[in-house]
Amino acid sequence: MKTREVAELFEVEPETVVEWARLGKLRAVRTPGGQQYRFRAADIAAVLGEEVSR
Repeated sequence: MKTREVAELFEVEPETVVEWARLGKLRAVRTPGGQQYRFRAADIAAVLGEEVSR
């Protein structure tokens, strides 16, 4: 998933998602150019599931 897509799910700005990735709060991989992050849908779903259950 792209950063913008994840941001929409969490209802935050894309910059916030990038910061979470940098801090290790969200698992992400860097694109080959190293300028963008990509997120696995399963990882995001797991985090969203944790938030809902809290």
